[in-house]
Amino acid sequence: MSTDGNTPQKTRKKLRRRRPVLIGASAVVVVAVVVAIGFAVSGSNSGSDAAAAEPSGEPVEGGTFVYGIAGTQVSLDPAVAATAVTSVVNRNIFDSLVVQTGPDEFGPWLADKWTISEDGTVYTFTLREGVTFHDGTPFDAAAVKASLDHVVDPVTKSAYAASLIAPYKQTRVVNDHQVEIALDRPFTPFLQALSTPSLGIQSPAALAVPVAAYKPVGTGPFSFDSWEQGARETLTKNASYSSPPSGSAHTGAAHIDKLVFEFIAEDATRYGALLTGEADAIAGVPTISADELAKRGGFTLSKYRNSRTQLQHLSQSESGAVAGQRRSTGPVVGD
Repeated sequence: MSTDGNTPQKTRKKLRRRRPVLIGASAVVVVAVVVAIGFAVSGSNSGSDAAAAEPSGEPVEGGTFVYGIAGTQVSLDPAVAATAVTSVVNRNIFDSLVVQTGPDEFGPWLADKWTISEDGTVYTFTLREGVTFHDGTPFDAAAVKASLDHVVDPVTKSAYAASLIAPYKQTRVVNDHQVEIALDRPFTPFLQALSTPSLGIQSPAALAVPVAAYKPVGTGPFSFDSWEQGARETLTKNASYSSPPSGSAHTGAAHIDKLVFEFIAEDATRYGALLTGEADAIAGVPTISADELAKRGGFTLSKYRNSRTQLQHLSQSESGAVAGQRRSTGPVVGD
């Protein structure tokens, strides 16, 4: 079988025109945040709701986009942290080998194409060329091997990420741009697992440093800038970004300069940050505030179902997720 295929600073420059952004939990959030920074995965199962937010006007260049989110980061390493917050942040730092474009459909991302053995245990990926990690390390087959081996290494103490590829046996480097991944048994959700930020491809150089000195280094549209644990994480635009997934509406660098994730646990405080303009968008608008926000001018309120990537299948929760954002007269980014 073969497949071919992609605390807020008052002095900082804030965006004056904003694109509607859907913010929720798990896979929906991850794609939605990517929409806010540089590209959208059209037709994606995890982002089909996000596609409903249509831009208008011209993209806003420069500035900082502030996103208020409940929860906090417990680790910067996607292989270690199992929280949805980490996935939301890391989707902007790390690209994946493939992108999920439908319930059982996948397209190229860092892998241009792939084949699957007849018994379903060997996946051979041909990798995209000319891609570079934020630290200058070339993306190649060795990076794929280092990333997956890091996930399953007992020293990493991965729980969630390792569980996504439980049948993983080994990765063999065929050449610089081709890698062969072997499983100990057929595993239908394997491509879906590879599409998640938990299995985003990391720089081998970043993985080689002591744990205490670790910083997330990927090939994504934003690079890691700083982390104030329990308060915020700041990402900076990767001006050289050129490796979006297939189907992306925007294929170059993000239009905004910085992406700030403010970790605000209290619903009322997070909601207040949106109302005062300290946050450009927030996750989890309190239910009691949803009706009030819907009646206000200058805001976009979105409600949609949560989705969560499971080890064996993608299950859809019937519970609703609500997100709020100041209404824009033009998109933040995207074409």
